[in-house]
Amino acid sequence: MMNEIIGLFSLATILILLGLILWLFPDYYIDSFRQKMFILRDQLFDDARNGKIGFNDPSYMMLRSSMNGFIQFGHKLNIWQAIFLTFFVKKAKIPTTFSNKLEETVAKNTETQKQLIKSYYVKMNYHVIRHLIMSSPVLVITVVVPLVSFIFLRMNLEKFMKCSRNYLDKINATAYAHGKLE
Repeated sequence: MMNEIIGLFSLATILILLGLILWLFPDYYIDSFRQKMFILRDQLFDDARNGKIGFNDPSYMMLRSSMNGFIQFGHKLNIWQAIFLTFFVKKAKIPTTFSNKLEETVAKNTETQKQLIKSYYVKMNYHVIRHLIMSSPVLVITVVVPLVSFIFLRMNLEKFMKCSRNYLDKINATAYAHGKLE
């Protein structure tokens, strides 16, 4: 009887965790992504207000419009749409790429302004890539968790080896005994 109760509690716990992962986690990341874009857009606005770049500068307007688009439609942006846009939308439908157009508009600016726009462009894309990866529970479970585990293990490999030395010695001794050339 006790095993059945433990089994039911385990099943309930797994279902709750799945609900959190598949329902609440993506919603959290959408809100987090939007908040990061708000902050980035606000910083860009502050730089324009402080005279580092003009409010009517085409590169400023492009970045601001893109950030507005991400804020408004961040809930629709996911990894599957990104893959679809990358591989299946014909390039003929898109007259020029965003980065090419941004480079054209930035070319007229001072070197300081170019660096400023480039830094915002890189930050914006960082947030987009992070959102694409982290808003997909499938990617988080199959890629992010194993990758973080691998990185953690690599960083702590020496400590891990010291802790598991006794166990590894037994395995190594057995392999040596079986593989020893006579």
